[in-house]
Amino acid sequence: MKIGDFVSYKGEKCEIIYMYDSGYCEIKRPYRLSIQLVPQTELDEINWNSAI
Repeated sequence: MKIGDFVSYKGEKCEIIYMYDSGYCEIKRPYRLSIQLVPQTELDEINWNSAI
């Protein structure tokens, strides 16, 4: 995962805004203004190939 990637968090698509060395990430959900700080272990990568 890297900044700018889209991930799934609690079943919602989110974008990674920033990644910390401590293992936490700032994520933003589409159409929302708030940014959440969550552990990277709670994020699931979105596999775009499986969506086709």
